[in-house]
Amino acid sequence: METSIKISFSELKSTYLNIIEFTETEYWEFDELATSKSSLNFDLGIDGDDADEFLFKFSQKYNVDFKEFNFHNYFDNEGVGITSLLFLPIFVIYLFLKFLAFATKSKYDLPFNRFRNKKPLTIGDLVASALLGKFTERNNINFIIN
Repeated sequence: METSIKISFSELKSTYLNIIEFTETEYWEFDELATSKSSLNFDLGIDGDDADEFLFKFSQKYNVDFKEFNFHNYFDNEGVGITSLLFLPIFVIYLFLKFLAFATKSKYDLPFNRFRNKKPLTIGDLVASALLGKFTERNNINFIIN
């Protein structure tokens, strides 16, 4: 179900920039210019306990209710990626072949990618959630600029 929010452009931009600043302060600065489609899990690699702590602080700062948020749709528990160490020799060969082919994809595009069954949690989702006061994905919000 799509929800509509009437908002001024300046308020939407301010919220977006505030969330970018919050993300950089709480986690780290973005390597590239962040957009509303930049994801915490795929682009920043936030996962496990780090994701849980980040979302807790986010919910406190922006008064967002995460009761209906399913953490496991977006993130793994802490330590799940450790099993990937078993694939280290394959990973090294994979990176070498990828380098030779000059392929440029996401830094998490691995053959044993731990994120393959996860949905991206984007900056846009955080902006929409902050404005609505409860977790929602950006594609479920229709912003009406007044």
